[in-house]
Amino acid sequence: VLLCLVFLGSGLFLSRLLPTALSPESTSVDPLSSAYERAFGDLRQGHLDKALAAFQQLVALPNNALGLGYDGLAAIYFAKGQLTDTKTALQQATARNPRSVMALVIRGDLAFSMGDQEQATAAYLQATQSESGQGWQAATAYNALGVSYVVEGGTDKAHDAFTRAFQEDAQSVEAASNLGYLAWITGNATEAKQWLEKAQALNPGDETTRTLFAWITANGVLSTQASSAKKILLVPFGIGGGNLRRLGEGEALAWQLAQALTGTFAVEIANHEALATLTTEDFAQTIKNFRKLAKDHNATHLVWGEYQRLGSQLNVFGQIMRTEAGTPQRFSVVADGTTTAMTTAAQNAAEKILASLEK
Repeated sequence: VLLCLVFLGSGLFLSRLLPTALSPESTSVDPLSSAYERAFGDLRQGHLDKALAAFQQLVALPNNALGLGYDGLAAIYFAKGQLTDTKTALQQATARNPRSVMALVIRGDLAFSMGDQEQATAAYLQATQSESGQGWQAATAYNALGVSYVVEGGTDKAHDAFTRAFQEDAQSVEAASNLGYLAWITGNATEAKQWLEKAQALNPGDETTRTLFAWITANGVLSTQASSAKKILLVPFGIGGGNLRRLGEGEALAWQLAQALTGTFAVEIANHEALATLTTEDFAQTIKNFRKLAKDHNATHLVWGEYQRLGSQLNVFGQIMRTEAGTPQRFSVVADGTTTAMTTAAQNAAEKILASLEK
């Protein structure tokens, strides 16, 4: 994880991380669980300050023996980049309830963002083994575990995790989308479309599903009307930290970015496996690998990078490089919006790429 926590701090809400739900430790509606539910509802609606205040009031209640709300505080602090506060809230949550599903999931997010893949997977796995959570929490844990498995190369285990996520919560857009993406990269386009159609039916406004569906329908082939002789090869963006819940956002972002650039440049998107196979711990060797890839595709420039998903916010860290020579130029964008973050991020990234090429 090269650029792990640069932008984990811009005050955002976590609508995809923490859906509205009842208390994981309660099966009946009582004042405590109702307050817990309302706090997560505020978080889902984007009222970050209101949610923060509600969670702070909740954890201060003398009858809150299980520490309901510390997981919500950890989520907010993590999103704001307050890592010390995140760790403190996680410790408080698990001290009162070692089986707290969301605390364990957020602990996994933190570990992954800090570059500890093994610890992240272990935390997600532990979260799935807890019996204290509601269906949406179990689905969140299984989605996170599945994504982590894919990062490690375990597609079979990931499929099992995503299937279980959908069984736990049949309203999980992430689970349906993940199963669709997994079917696509393993060569089953028909199944991929079926799952993405299901995800789209669950949330018609979801831009990741919509973009992936367009990509698969077009079989990844762009219709280019370029006015320049320059050609850009885009490598799908890798996961650089944040909330691990969903596959395919790096490809969807690349597709959106390609659409924004095709009016000016010829654009091609590299195979989704390129980033994993060409990236090494030796940065100089990685650059050589990328240059060879660009030359093989007759591209004059190459763009690659990483992204972080934090609820409705998308942070993008990219690099653009001339194929023949020169130092890679870095760019970064931050976009927020329940249904517009990816489109906005792609448009802003395109503007920065165009400005770089004009120099």
